[in-house]
Amino acid sequence: MAYQLSASKLQTYHRCPQSYYFRYELGLKTAAFFGSAALGTALHQTLAQVYRDWNYLKPLPEINWIHHCWQQHCGSISPAQATEGEEILENYYHKFIADEVAMHRPLAVEGKIKASGELRGRALDEDEIASLIESCLDKRTALDLRDAAVIAILRIGGIRRQELACLKLADLDFNSGSLIVRRGKGGKKRVVYLTVEALQIIEDWLLVRGSEPGALICPVNKGGKVELRHFAPDGDGIYKLVQQRAIKAGVKKFSPHDFRRTFCSDLFDSNTDIFTVQKLAGHASPSTSAKYDRRGEETKRKAVQGLKLKKS
Repeated sequence: MAYQLSASKLQTYHRCPQSYYFRYELGLKTAAFFGSAALGTALHQTLAQVYRDWNYLKPLPEINWIHHCWQQHCGSISPAQATEGEEILENYYHKFIADEVAMHRPLAVEGKIKASGELRGRALDEDEIASLIESCLDKRTALDLRDAAVIAILRIGGIRRQELACLKLADLDFNSGSLIVRRGKGGKKRVVYLTVEALQIIEDWLLVRGSEPGALICPVNKGGKVELRHFAPDGDGIYKLVQQRAIKAGVKKFSPHDFRRTFCSDLFDSNTDIFTVQKLAGHASPSTSAKYDRRGEETKRKAVQGLKLKKS
């Protein structure tokens, strides 16, 4: 693959997510409604250039780079298609590039490259996390309690925002403290665990949400009423929620993924082995987990001090 999704799929999802579900998830045959060939070709060419010609000296390109590449390939389509294509590419950028650690050339474009190994984002410190929780528990409105539950799950569970958006009440087991992530990256299922403190915060939210089956984390409307439904599966609602909560708490801007970074780094700091971190984070490879190990040379020096040459 030249990139994560084909232009045709992107175009279909942008126009109608339900049509995308029918065509690509259920495999139903459909009419030619799903896309213009000319627009699809322009999108293919643009995305190929986005990945092929990016200098990769910086982890991620700006949105202006996407616009620049689009202008090179949209000359042969109508103004309306050009506008639609730009919107599709912007959606692609925000969902599949902007929130990543770094952009890597796909195999079909790149050949072989060396990654810098630098991570995008930052870890949150204890004071920042405490400020976020305190800002939620001040007035204890439905929205505040919902946000506190979100922060507790992201911080202690280390899950992705897309995974959180798909959680159901039935996925949570208060007896064991376990939380089942049924729709992880790549469709993989895993189990994460929450602390007593985190479970208490979630329990407070459930007193407002109610015990009805359905979404664990729900939208709260402007009137303060809980809407018993899931956030969109792309996690954009969770992203915006976290951004707004950071402003209210006076915490420097960060993304939901920074909770995962903090989660993995803190586990490594407590000397958790890499394979356990990998399983909890749902990483495909231990090498991905290893990027979050911030322990320095002193830790490595101490690690070998117990090795012996002679019998004691």
